[in-house]
Amino acid sequence: MSGAMGESKFNADNIERFGGKLIVNVGGYLKQARLDINDAPRRVEASSFTTFCPNLAHAYIQATEYADVDLITKERVLLDVDEKLKTTAKILREAEKKSTVRGA
Repeated sequence: MSGAMGESKFNADNIERFGGKLIVNVGGYLKQARLDINDAPRRVEASSFTTFCPNLAHAYIQATEYADVDLITKERVLLDVDEKLKTTAKILREAEKKSTVRGA
């Protein structure tokens, strides 16, 4: 965002690229977290817990499932944000195009 004399001017290209940067940077962490959750935590079986803690075994399994689904949801949100940023950039380009004064 820049502009002279108090004018706000947004750079559509930067806005459009920002979504991709989010997907690469934040998405990379989300994917690694999913790989980590789907590795060792999934190998733990309910039978690994003693008979005194069956509720803990069920809670552990459910927490692992919840975390995986939550990370998938966050990845989808990133994709949605990317699409919205691309739409915003497109609207900005159209607005700039339509507001440009053309000579006769």
